[in-house]
Order: sequence, then C-alpha cells, then structure tokens
Amino acid sequence: MELTPLMRWEDTSDPPHTAAEILQGLELTWQFMTEYLMRGSPTDAIPAEEVPSLQMIWGLLDHDLPHAGELSLLLGADGLPRVEM
Repeated sequence: MELTPLMRWEDTSDPPHTAAEILQGLELTWQFMTEYLMRGSPTDAIPAEEVPSLQMIWGLLDHDLPHAGELSLLLGADGLPRVEM
C-alpha cells in the first residue's frame, strides 16, 4: 500500500482536494494503520524499531477518539446516524 502521494497533500503546489479524494485518503490511511497494527499475534514481542511508530499511532488515536465521540453526540442530537467506533 502506497501512502507517498498523500504525503504531498500539504505541498503548496498541490491543488485543493475534493471531499471524495479526502474520504478516499482517510480510508486508505485507516486501512494502512489497521493492517500495520493487526499483523502478528497479541503475544508477539514488539521490535524496538517499531515502538516510535506505534507510539505515534496511539497518540493520534488518543487525541482523535474524544473528537469522534463529540461528533457522534452532535450528529445524534440532530437526528443523524452516529459515528461507529
């Protein structure tokens, strides 16, 4: 799975992206993270060189999950389907 094109999205020469492109980028990065985190078994040792990557992913999830909860509450208050977590 190649995420390199997404890394250039912040370049000033990169044009604005459509909602569909942003959704596709989110789905692609989530798929990448899921595959990365779900490989091996729960009892496998974590190689030392992977610890920084796992800490970064956990930090992102730790930061974003409360926002997903807030979004879900707001959607529900408007009678819209809530976010599945």
